This record gives sequence, C-alpha cells and structure tokens, in this order.
Amino acid sequence: MSTPASETNAELAKRAALGLVGYAMAITLVHLGQGVGLILALGQPPMTGFVAQAVVMEFVLACVLGLLGVALYKLPKGEWLFPVGMVVLYIIVERIVAVDPSKLQMWIAPPVASLIVFGIGRALYKLKPAEWLMQRLWAPSSATLLWAGPGAILARAWAWSWAASRFRCTRSWRRTSRF
Repeated sequence: MSTPASETNAELAKRAALGLVGYAMAITLVHLGQGVGLILALGQPPMTGFVAQAVVMEFVLACVLGLLGVALYKLPKGEWLFPVGMVVLYIIVERIVAVDPSKLQMWIAPPVASLIVFGIGRALYKLKPAEWLMQRLWAPSSATLLWAGPGAILARAWAWSWAASRFRCTRSWRRTSRF
C-alpha cells in the first residue's frame, strides 16, 4: 500500500472507489438486516419485492452520499476518516428522516453497526480470502458459498409471504361463508 503523498490519482481513485462501494454495501446490509428483523418481529409477511427495491435504493443513496466524502481519502488517515465521516453523515440523514427521533437506537445504531461491518470487510479484504478460496475451490462452488445464504433467506421469505397471504384469504372466506 502506498502512502497518500506518493499515490497517483489512479491509485487514489481505486482506493476511494473500493471504500465507497464497501461502505455502501455495509450500510445496505445493516439496513436490510434491521428491516427484515422488524418485519419478522412484527409478524408481517416479508414484502420481497419491496425489500429488493429498498436494497437497490439504499445502495445508490450510499454511493451518492459517499461521493461527498471521497476527498477524505487524500488525508493521511483517509482510509478510516472516510467511513467515520460517512457514519456522521448517515447519522445526520437518519435523524432528519427518523419517524420517531426519540428512539435513538433506530437512527444511531445502523450507521455505527455499518462501521463495524465495514471494518470486518476491510480486514477480510486485506487477508485476501477470495484468492485462497479460488486456489482451493472450484469457482462455482465458492460463488455458491457466497450467495447460498442470502438466496435461501429471500426464497424462504417469499414462500412464507405467499403462504401467509393464502392463509388469510382462506380464513376470511370461511368467516364470510358462515353468515
């Protein structure tokens, strides 16, 4: 890794793009987990289409907001100033759009948790586990390992949503047919 003083613009752009996408994925995953957790805790059927649209929208929003802080990468500690700056920016944004600002954990926890997820992702990136996996496993099997978990969760959520809506229709039909 080069120091910011001897870094070319191309290296800086690559480092900033990786950090930007990394933080965007981190905040998107945290909000996805929080949203699905709330849907399940409240007993609502998972709205799979809505969740998919929200993930895309959250990722794009994080990338747009991240462009505001990309200049932090030019500073000596820019690799960590950028995600901390994004946490501060996201806390401000979440406070503005909070439904109930008195519940601090609802608008402070996601940006802080995303910083933790980002830190774990950065540590894994530095270890380069993808190279290790590709050397030892066949490429489709490693792709399956990476996507099987989220794919299974979305498939189960869709099946549960369909079954729940089918059950409600059957129950309401029985109630109305007895009158």
